Amino acid sequence: MKDQFKEIIDLQERNLILAMHSSTEIFGVGVLAITHPTESTKSKIFPMGRKLSNNFLNCIDQLIPIKNFKQLARIAVSIGPGGFTGTRVSVTMARTIAQQINCPVDGISSFSLMASRLCKNLSDKKKPFWITHQLPRQGII
Repeated sequence: MKDQFKEIIDLQERNLILAMHSSTEIFGVGVLAITHPTESTKSKIFPMGRKLSNNFLNCIDQLIPIKNFKQLARIAVSIGPGGFTGTRVSVTMARTIAQQINCPVDGISSFSLMASRLCKNLSDKKKPFWITHQLPRQGII
């Protein structure tokens, strides 16, 4: 009974959301306090390229120290489309961290994130639009 009560208290103290995006050569990390979202948002971008897997936790540690991961109520991670290796690294690490601290993970489409931002600049917001991306080898998504 005592352990269950401690878990309830711990879950109430969790007030941060960690967001990660690595579908491009640039790794983006953001931390937001649920209780004060407009005042507490911190974000940073890191031009990692192929060095992401070696520096992943160091990048996150600059915004939220690893010792404070227990404050995470939720983790959001971009699931692409985008670079396969970068996306795979961030999704795997997000799932690993979430499993270790017992918090949920949300997979978010990169295009969904772009659509909400791009829609603000449209003159006719009710008209449909396309988001395309030229692939390095061949094709368009």
